[in-house]
Amino acid sequence: MKPKLFFVPALLFLVSALACKSNSSSHLPPDKMSSVLLDVQAAETYSSFVRKDSLHPYKTKNTDSLANYYKSVFAHYHISKEQFDESLIWYSLHPEELDSVYNRIVPILTRMESLDKYK
Repeated sequence: MKPKLFFVPALLFLVSALACKSNSSSHLPPDKMSSVLLDVQAAETYSSFVRKDSLHPYKTKNTDSLANYYKSVFAHYHISKEQFDESLIWYSLHPEELDSVYNRIVPILTRMESLDKYK
């Protein structure tokens, strides 16, 4: 039972430290964050279709491909993984801003999904 009691305060400390760090740093602007998240979502989807061999079941993520996709997305937008992670933390602490970011990409994802159904 004692390890669980230690884990909760340690987790709370880590989250608050990250929150303080993310408040002091700049985050990606909403337009750029929307574009990055849209491409990240595409990378997540594509990685589930790439299989190395028959041992990996369909619809499981190929982590090697996913890592390459993420690198490509970050390179395309000239950001680092750390900038992306810090922006995610910042937006998670500002839910109204996060909602506006997702409100920009949800219609695009819905449209892409509907086009895919007709193939």
